[in-house]
Amino acid sequence: MTKVSIQTLGSFGDVMPFVSVAHYLNKMGEDVSILSPSDYSGAIEARDIKAEAVEDFTLAAWDKEAEQRGTLKNPLNFFLDWNEMVAPYVARTVEASLKAAEGADLILANSICAPAQMVAEYYDIPFILNAHQPAISSTRDYPCAMLWKPGMPSFLNKAGYAMVWGAQRAMEKALGGHRRRLGLRAPHNLGASRGEPHTDMVRLTTVSPFLIPDAPPDWRPYDVLKPYPSLVPVSGAALPPDIEAFLQADAPPVFIGLGSMDVEAYASDLRVILDAIAGRGRRAILSAGLAEKLDSPIGDQHIIVGQVPHDLIFPRCAAILHHGGAGTLDTALRAGVPQIILPRHLDQFWHADALWKGGVAPKPLKRGQVTSTDIKTALSFAFSEEARAFAKQVAGPLLSRNGAREIAEFTLSRIGSGRQSARQALSE
Repeated sequence: MTKVSIQTLGSFGDVMPFVSVAHYLNKMGEDVSILSPSDYSGAIEARDIKAEAVEDFTLAAWDKEAEQRGTLKNPLNFFLDWNEMVAPYVARTVEASLKAAEGADLILANSICAPAQMVAEYYDIPFILNAHQPAISSTRDYPCAMLWKPGMPSFLNKAGYAMVWGAQRAMEKALGGHRRRLGLRAPHNLGASRGEPHTDMVRLTTVSPFLIPDAPPDWRPYDVLKPYPSLVPVSGAALPPDIEAFLQADAPPVFIGLGSMDVEAYASDLRVILDAIAGRGRRAILSAGLAEKLDSPIGDQHIIVGQVPHDLIFPRCAAILHHGGAGTLDTALRAGVPQIILPRHLDQFWHADALWKGGVAPKPLKRGQVTSTDIKTALSFAFSEEARAFAKQVAGPLLSRNGAREIAEFTLSRIGSGRQSARQALSE
């Protein structure tokens, strides 16, 4: 039995793909744990996976402060707020990463958990840097999704990856004191976007094949593409009785949800959207968090839900209106249902644009500027027979792939890969 330490400090949408990978590692008989914000320990353990957490850190509290400060508004704000919003958590994150990886044979992590690669060096084990969008492996074919905005010319594609590389270097610098304490030499090349990594590392991009079907030809041998690790259906899971009754009562509704990190939603947008859906004689399923943003009832024809299994509810909807998160769009694509995207930040804009150009969504809506005409046009697209037929056509090939299992198998293949180890490289 080998031990795999999975490490991520992102949102629920960042954590759940790794839960899917851990599920298959468990099925293969491996020892696996997930380091995440303590907010998600219960959800991880409910799937019989060991949960690790950073001491005294909850993402809910961090998100609330970040929202007030505008930390996640853009990458510049993030780095301007570094001393207040990131630096205080570095030491405890390092300790949590070290503890979680003790005795591990490999670390699989995203770049949000900045100490993970340093810890892999310390334990002299392979490291897989994972991103669920094009962000860590530079290419001319696709923009860096974390920095792309509508209208950005393609000749700037590689510049975006260089900015991510710079951000990784800044994180690396913040870990300098910890590197010295652990007896590691000067910072190595993180390999985020250029130059061959000096450690036993690969850069793994996991994206729906609908968005990126094949690895770009200008990628290096250590740049790897795999399908997005879709949600693993929970055995015996069922929708709550009231939701089941609602779905059976009339025509398929529109599902509206804007992600676990989207604590700011414009009530004016939601009201316009709900009124337009009702005007078409349709119903909506609205997440409880969004309903709290409204200052008046949603209407008797609609329903409010808490957390429900998206893989159970999406196939029974007429359209999925969401923020453009990687996990939500993947589940909607596999459900064969048209999507309507209301992006807010980071990779959501690239996702929204790619889905529109791919033909499974209308032109993205603009946050804070949704008009009655905009949403009526979007609904007309989503309700059309052509859009629904195409969405079903797209779903077929996606359902034949199991990204989580492929990633689990790839992860195990990296253990004992025979590449030069971190300590060997640094000593030369």
